[in-house]
Amino acid sequence: MIQLPKSFHGSIPHQTLTKLGFELASRSATFLLGILIARVLGEAGFGFYAYGVAVGFVVSQVADLGLSVLAARQVATLGRAATPYLAHAFRLKTLLSLPVVALLVIAAAGQPPMVALGVVALGMSILLQTFLEFEASIYRGQRAILREAKMIAASRLLVAGFGAAAILLGGGILALGLSTLLASGLTVLWWTRTLRQEGWLMHLHRASSPGMGLSQLFKEAFPLGASSLLSIAFTRSALVLIHYLKGPMEVAWFSAAQRLVEPTQLLPAALLSGVFPLYVTRSKSAPQAARALGLKSLAVLTGLGAAASILLWLTAPWLAPGLYGTSFQASVPVVRILSLSIGPAFINYALIHFLIAHGRQASVAAFMAAMLLVHLLMSWYWIPRLDISGAALSMLLAEILLLVCCLIAHQRHAPLPDEWARRSTTAALDD
Repeated sequence: MIQLPKSFHGSIPHQTLTKLGFELASRSATFLLGILIARVLGEAGFGFYAYGVAVGFVVSQVADLGLSVLAARQVATLGRAATPYLAHAFRLKTLLSLPVVALLVIAAAGQPPMVALGVVALGMSILLQTFLEFEASIYRGQRAILREAKMIAASRLLVAGFGAAAILLGGGILALGLSTLLASGLTVLWWTRTLRQEGWLMHLHRASSPGMGLSQLFKEAFPLGASSLLSIAFTRSALVLIHYLKGPMEVAWFSAAQRLVEPTQLLPAALLSGVFPLYVTRSKSAPQAARALGLKSLAVLTGLGAAASILLWLTAPWLAPGLYGTSFQASVPVVRILSLSIGPAFINYALIHFLIAHGRQASVAAFMAAMLLVHLLMSWYWIPRLDISGAALSMLLAEILLLVCCLIAHQRHAPLPDEWARRSTTAALDD
């Protein structure tokens, strides 16, 4: 029998609040680090920092490839029998990290040598964080949410602490990059060692098992990686189009509005950290119970999304100018339009995870591609006519389109057979 941690039976509301609390605390430390960098290193230093983090976040998706979500799914389904799968996924991440480092070097080219090295180091720190996310997903699959939350929060706090120390000791962008890289490396090494001792990453240096291959794993994970990149393109493409069709001031107004709406995504992320592994487990053994859990989760997210939308709509006239200054009054209508997308976005977050639980990651990638295409076309048409509100309206309608696609997929398609679950079980028995 699979031995699960005591937290497996913890209530989902408790798990959600635990995850949310640790997320808010650790992300606050990251936010404060950014303020410190801006105040000490000035606009130029903060710009290099933001550039390194942004580039690292985008290109590291190549190494992440959705493997964290798949690892959580396999652990929830197979327990200890998922260890060969985890070893293959870890090796695949390591191989995919090589082109990521190359892309980071290319992105830093043309900068002064010390700045370029600092940008690469910052990007590599973000890359190592994807390994930590992968390792955290092993605990998420067990529904050991408290341990996962502590693991991620401790890493962020350590990175923020090392970075702040480097800045306060008089270091520049290079010292900042190297300090955060050191902190990320130490946390990854610690948790890799811990998971090896617990028996979850025991096969990292073993040759591939018969019937299992990195190419097959890559084929399974690629749609999720593509979905991640398409999602990033969806959230950031409006800024590019606004810059091209309008100007930098309009970009600032729209970006300020986005930054007020995006933090609400912490709510569905916290809830699904507990729901997803339980949904995967029940979908294999008790489909009706999984359906009931899914419907209950959607109802909760609908309520939370409605509450967040109403709150942002009502407070928008005070939030945007109050936080960013009176010159950001133009952000108010954008905040209000984007607030209407919170409800559909919350529901989509859950529906996409449920599709992944049933092996439908290829459908998710297709839906994300359609969503991005519609968003680009509508933004191109509406921005010249409706100003930045046109881009916000485009995002709202594209989110609704994704919702319709996900609902149709859940209604029409039966779950796909999980070939990797079968192969992982076979390989574990062979071992």
